[in-house]
Order: sequence, then structure tokens, then C-alpha cells
Amino acid sequence: MKKTAVSLFLCAAALLSGCASTGNQALASADQAAIDQHLVKGKTTKADVLAYLGPANSVSTSSAAAGETWVYVYASSQAKGATFIPVVGLFAGGATGNSKVLSVSFDQQGVVSRYSFSSSNTDTRLGAPSTTTTN
Repeated sequence: MKKTAVSLFLCAAALLSGCASTGNQALASADQAAIDQHLVKGKTTKADVLAYLGPANSVSTSSAAAGETWVYVYASSQAKGATFIPVVGLFAGGATGNSKVLSVSFDQQGVVSRYSFSSSNTDTRLGAPSTTTTN
């Protein structure tokens, strides 16, 4: 009976673990190889990028000699199941996350002149705050 109760509790905790994402969903599964396949300097146009990724999160123009820069951002976070277990969550809880940023610069003709892609993972843990003492 105890094993069944524990199993049900752990399943419920797993189902309750939250997941959230924001930004450009097309970047959710993207990696450097996928970006390199879709963006070719001197060839890919604004229309191609728009068809692949949709509207940018931000658009900027610099000088009259340069074109535009489109920036795409994606971030996701998922709470660890242990976060929702009383007491245990204080020590083993937290969240994992991932963020991605793609910056695409176009020349005056609307063709990709350069781009950069970065991806980072995070692991946030809960717990008692650290204390420091100064003498």
C-alpha cells in the first residue's frame, strides 16, 4: 500500500511540474547546424528568414550605409518535480532552462551579411540562502 501511495504521489508531482517558454518558438528546436543550413551569407534574403523564423523580436537599423539587424530570442524553463514535494523541494527543487539568441544582419539589398547564434542552459536550485559573516 505504501509503495502505491508513494508512486501516485511521485506521478502527481511529475505531472504538476511546470513548463514555460517565451519568445520565438521556431528557435525551440534550433541548433547551430540548423541555423547554418537555413542562413547563407550573401544568399539568404529577408523573405527567406521571415519564412523560416517569422517576425523578429526586435529590428534595428544602424547607419545609412548598413541595413537592418533582426534579433530572435527564445527562452524556456521547466520546474523540477522535486520542487513540489514538501520539505524535499527546499533542498532538491529548482528549475532547468534554456535560452537562445539569433542576430541576423542584412545589407541594403536585404540579403544576410552576417549572423550569430548562441544557446545556453541553466540549472537553478532552491535551498536555504547562504549566510556570510563579516568580522
